[in-house]
Amino acid sequence: EGHGDWVYGVSLTLETVATGCRDGVLRLWDTNTGELAQELRGHSDCVYAVTQGGGHLATASKDSSAILWDGATGYPAHGLV
Repeated sequence: EGHGDWVYGVSLTLETVATGCRDGVLRLWDTNTGELAQELRGHSDCVYAVTQGGGHLATASKDSSAILWDGATGYPAHGLV
């Protein structure tokens, strides 16, 4: 469980740590337990940047895309690029 490759992006709230990895997966971790809560898949290459706010997460990837994720469902709300 966890990352099998380099972690490039990290974003922290009181409830969640979001990490973006070289494998293209965004992982959400519960800050209270340290457990992996969710894996979000939508990028085909490294996730370099991660940010959270307003019930959403935003990621930017080496695949030349940015995704706005719905924090409640874990699904992409919008492809930005």
